[in-house]
Amino acid sequence: MTDRCYGILPFLKTENWFNILILKHLEWHWWLPKWHPEWNETPLETAIREFKEETGLNNLELINWKSFSQIYSIVLNWQKMDKIVTYFPAFVDEKEKLNLEKIKLDYMYINPEDIINKLNIPKESWEIIWKIENFLQTLT
Repeated sequence: MTDRCYGILPFLKTENWFNILILKHLEWHWWLPKWHPEWNETPLETAIREFKEETGLNNLELINWKSFSQIYSIVLNWQKMDKIVTYFPAFVDEKEKLNLEKIKLDYMYINPEDIINKLNIPKESWEIIWKIENFLQTLT
């Protein structure tokens, strides 16, 4: 069984580098925002619609020539499920306020390197962070 999700990879440009918006999904788990598509929706349409609905952020500047995918497996109800998550990078406006009332999650903007060093994320997620870090270097 395969599950597909799509998300925006939200970058906030800082003075020295870039920070990424991550959400606190569980008490111990921080990660990138992602969601499932609705019927007949393209991956990019899903990512944009859900990001705007769930965060309240509307000012996205898509970097649409690039996407990142993460592939991993989970066990759900004693059945292995392969997950494929595709992220589309975009800049967000630092002046725009997040509105997470709908999903009641905490959030933070964090440097990609600090995601690995300071947060409890699974090792299988490190690879996508390194890809993001390398991608950000091409933007400077």
